[in-house]
Amino acid sequence: MNIAKQLERIGNLEYNWNNYGADKISKKVIDNVNFFFEVNKRKFKFNAVPNPYGTISLIRDCDAVILHLEIGETCFSFYSTVGKKYILGKELITEDSFKLVGKYIKAILRNR
Repeated sequence: MNIAKQLERIGNLEYNWNNYGADKISKKVIDNVNFFFEVNKRKFKFNAVPNPYGTISLIRDCDAVILHLEIGETCFSFYSTVGKKYILGKELITEDSFKLVGKYIKAILRNR
């Protein structure tokens, strides 16, 4: 399923979608995920997964490489499991920060 379809489904989730009090995923979070793909010219393929505290994880798991990007309303974090681990803690969402993580992802995928 493409990312737009995944985000549409996630956007339709209501409060308590997991029956454990999960937050509804805000339009701002979905817009931020779309902004990540826009900044990076939609180069990357990820699965979008809602988190119970209102963020969205973008996950790519292939060939023993895991890429994980968690995006919220104002901040994001990034982690990968490849040789040189790329870890960004809590970063503000800006075009430059999304471009930087896009460069990390491109380097990781190119070298796998």
